[in-house]
Formats: sequence, C-alpha cells, structure tokens
Amino acid sequence: MLAKLQSLSGSSEITWMPKPSVRFENLRNSSAEKITLLRRNPLSIPNTDYIQMMLELSKEQGFEVTYFDIDELTVNGQYQCLAELSTSPVTVCHGTGITCSNAHNDAAHSALQYIKIMAAIK
Repeated sequence: MLAKLQSLSGSSEITWMPKPSVRFENLRNSSAEKITLLRRNPLSIPNTDYIQMMLELSKEQGFEVTYFDIDELTVNGQYQCLAELSTSPVTVCHGTGITCSNAHNDAAHSALQYIKIMAAIK
C-alpha cells in the first residue's frame, strides 16, 4: 500500500495532514466577530450569500467546509449537495436548489443554522 501511495504522489515521502477540527465547546466559548454576529443576527435575510458567510466563519474559527454535489436530482428536479464541516463531531448538512450554486447556498444556510444552535447551548 505504501508503495502504491508513493507511486501516486511521485515522492518517497508521504505526509498525512488531517483536516483542522474545531469542537463545538470552542464555538460556544468564542467571542470572535463572525460567531458573535451569527449568534445575534437572524438567518432569514433574502438574497444572502451564505456560502461567503460560512467561508468567513470557517476561516475565523479554524475549520474547513467541503461541498459534495449529489448526482441525483430531487423528485422536484432540484440539484442537491451536502456541506461537510470539519467540526468535532463532523457536521453534514443537506441543501437543494434550482442550480448547483443555489444548492450549495442552501446547504451553507442549513449548516449556519446548526452552528448557531450548537454555539448557543451552554
């Protein structure tokens, strides 16, 4: 297996870099700008770029967000995706939309709602 990995990477050195992970306790105790704004403001403002909001929050708090497109459309013909957050425990949220981008925005919105709830629990 090691030889296979080395041949794929083109190097004899293999390094593993796990995704950064943030525990929900850290989010609860954080007083940083983006998490504070998330706690205070509603997540129901039309035409909000939730993908950008999630990106800014993830950079501030030190976790990664990965979007996975689902090949199958919903029964209503909408695109689907999953947003995976490298929190501990890992968080996965579903999103749908009339385009892939809309589905990503919906998944980011769902993830932000979840983080808002989890960051408020004491």
